Amino acid sequence: MLDFIIDFFVRLKNILFPSRQSAVIGVMLLFPAILIGRLFVLQIVHGKEYQDNYDMKIEKTEAIDASRGRILDRNGKVLAYNDLSYTVTIKDSGTYKTRSEHQESLDDELYRIISNVEKCGDKIDDDFGIVLTKKGKYRFLYSGRALQRFRADIFGYSTIGELGYNEKLGKDESKATAEEIIQYLKESYRVPDYGKKMEYKVIVMRYKMHLNDFQKYISTTIARNVSAKTVAYIKENEADLVGCDVEEKAVRKYVDPEAFASIIGYTGTISLEEYDEASKTDDTVSKNDVVGKVGIEKVMDEVLSGKKGYQKIYADNVGNPIKVVESVEPVGGGDVYLSIDADLQSATYKLLKQEVAGILYSKIVNQRTYRPGANASAADVVIPIYEVYYALVNNNLIDIDEFTEEGATDVEKAVNQAYQSRKARALDGIRAELLSSNPREYRDLSDEYQDYMTFLVKRLRSQNILMSSAIDNED
Repeated sequence: MLDFIIDFFVRLKNILFPSRQSAVIGVMLLFPAILIGRLFVLQIVHGKEYQDNYDMKIEKTEAIDASRGRILDRNGKVLAYNDLSYTVTIKDSGTYKTRSEHQESLDDELYRIISNVEKCGDKIDDDFGIVLTKKGKYRFLYSGRALQRFRADIFGYSTIGELGYNEKLGKDESKATAEEIIQYLKESYRVPDYGKKMEYKVIVMRYKMHLNDFQKYISTTIARNVSAKTVAYIKENEADLVGCDVEEKAVRKYVDPEAFASIIGYTGTISLEEYDEASKTDDTVSKNDVVGKVGIEKVMDEVLSGKKGYQKIYADNVGNPIKVVESVEPVGGGDVYLSIDADLQSATYKLLKQEVAGILYSKIVNQRTYRPGANASAADVVIPIYEVYYALVNNNLIDIDEFTEEGATDVEKAVNQAYQSRKARALDGIRAELLSSNPREYRDLSDEYQDYMTFLVKRLRSQNILMSSAIDNED
């Protein structure tokens, strides 16, 4: 039997390949035939299947925020609740073009979105520790420890103690000015020259996106509670705005916020310090989360915040969802009932407000300062009108920058002129005292100049320029 099989294949070989040359030609033809057949199977027979798998090669998990619970009084009257609104967001899909190719970059797209959102009458969500004044100057919103915490966030530190010398700044990070921080961020993100106002807005958006560590598909809010006009613009240009979308998000709202602010508190975007602490025990926390900052919102945050859901989806190379493969619905936060009576609290607040306002008004006197005598009682205390002006300015109820605007009234212009004149004289006087070869002692200065010198010493100490421990007190 074996001899028969061998003989059969020998005869077949002699028929198909009568010579070695024929065998080589046969092998050379066989391999291309196999290759062509394989290509036919891949591209024709299973082509659609493989193309679908390629399009859906990106799997991502998107968190679904839980609705925050309500806060109610003892009778069930709502004091804090959520209201749905349209929010413009952007996700870093990592597919933006480069400017060297003369195509739109991430910065250019942000510029275009912000410009059109503002043209539609809406404001961007510029929740940032630095503001750009109407005079075109940058200033911090915080002071003291809060300011140092903000600086630490900017430079990517978990604690204030990590702040140190920065080569790019050429100085200690703990002493960086608002102007220097903006310039630092502009250079870090390579933001083009769009003009000071637009540069500031683009930098704020880039920083907010940076807080997500540029994880793909994590959305960053550009504008909240936008109008239908803005929604229409985004939807009409959706194909050209990479990663930009309009989402329905909850906005926290409060009933009679003045009367209940001290009790309920408020919410805000989680800080880097809060994020680091929360992420130790919760792997679902993100840097875009809204958490309670003070009051009941903070104390009962765990109850109010609920539990996030998520959905796993397949997306194309620009992040557009194609197919949902798994979904878990979020669990809404629980309601919190307080022991207070809302109507009683509101009425009490209004009465106290009127009473305090009446007392303050009756105590205001038209004088610069007030120093109580040795035998003065509480009933003798008065409020100098200058202190009232200082309070109004320091609490941003009066913006002195507006006194120089085009629409300023004659009174505002006159006040500004008097202010600038007085400021110039004060600076000249301080400069003369500091540079004098025979300066007066502190106790010999006027009350006003004592205040100036005290301010300077405090500022120098806070910036670690004046080291009290190194001063020779016996000299």
